[in-house]
Amino acid sequence: MGLDISTGYCKYCKEQRKFERKATNHVLHLLITVVLGILTFPFFAIGGIFWLVIWILSAIKIGGWRCSVCGSGKSTANQSIIIQSLKAVGILVIIMYITTLFSDAK
Repeated sequence: MGLDISTGYCKYCKEQRKFERKATNHVLHLLITVVLGILTFPFFAIGGIFWLVIWILSAIKIGGWRCSVCGSGKSTANQSIIIQSLKAVGILVIIMYITTLFSDAK
């Protein structure tokens, strides 16, 4: 996972500092979207479409910047928990969907 880097004034250090936040891994999300789209192709590629929604949600960044020296900054812990929960639910739904595809084929 990469980092987004910016500069800004830190209230606690009282200086201009480098600020960082976690970046979205777009290559990984692209691969997952394509693979799930191919696996669920006969059914309108619902897996790829669903993962595309998860990708968009994880790419939306509001705040999350932290001072690289003291670590202070606005916390977006609640948003992070919501996005992680949506990802987990999405993965479970896709796994259940794929298992029903293979169980119906028998």
